Amino acid sequence: MHYIQEENYRKALEALAKQ
Repeated sequence: MHYIQEENYRKALEALAKQ
């Protein structure tokens, strides 16, 4: 289930970039 962690991490980075 590593792909799930990577997706969540990438999503978090995108959210931070949008701030």
